Amino acid sequence: MPEYAQAQGTTLATALVQSLLMGNGQFCTSPGLWLVPHGQEQFEATAARAIEAAPSDTLLTPRILSSFDKAMDELKRNPHVSTLACAQQSQPFHANAHLFACEAEDFIKDASLHEEVFGPSALIVRYRDEAQLLSVVEQLQGQLTASVHATNAEVAVQETLLDELSYKVGRLIFGQMPTGVEVCGSMNHGGPYPSSTDVRSTSVGIQAMTRFLRPLCVQS
Repeated sequence: MPEYAQAQGTTLATALVQSLLMGNGQFCTSPGLWLVPHGQEQFEATAARAIEAAPSDTLLTPRILSSFDKAMDELKRNPHVSTLACAQQSQPFHANAHLFACEAEDFIKDASLHEEVFGPSALIVRYRDEAQLLSVVEQLQGQLTASVHATNAEVAVQETLLDELSYKVGRLIFGQMPTGVEVCGSMNHGGPYPSSTDVRSTSVGIQAMTRFLRPLCVQS
């Protein structure tokens, strides 16, 4: 949100890049889509410098690397997307970090920008006002997580936005990153389709047991 970005933009940009690059972007809750208000030059510059300094590394399989490289090429060719930063690729079999940006109106119109990229890449979507931010959120498909970075005052007046997000994700986070969390009984690692094929359960936490149980009635 704007007030938080203005006050904490530099710190937030650094934290987002650190979260993005965990496991070279291969955590399934890696923050790959950043909805950022217009005019946050310092935020974007800080994130770009961190991306450029990031070391390249391997991905899980050659096929995943091929898909990542294809997605990077498509984003670079998209006329509505600008490349803000690109890390050096130290080996040909490495994936190097990328940071892209687009306007909210272009994101809404271009369904290809909604596709997940598995690997060290993030897309900044610049929104002009709260109405446009809500329009972007309404376009999203199911996600595992969403993080809201806002002041207490901003959170207090965002009932509509938070309600919309609650239908899109399995875990709604305030002021924290989606990666690097404790694997514990209360953790929820699932969400609406297509982030999860069965939205009634989670793959982490106590409720994960429901994936393997069925009702049984024993009578008399």
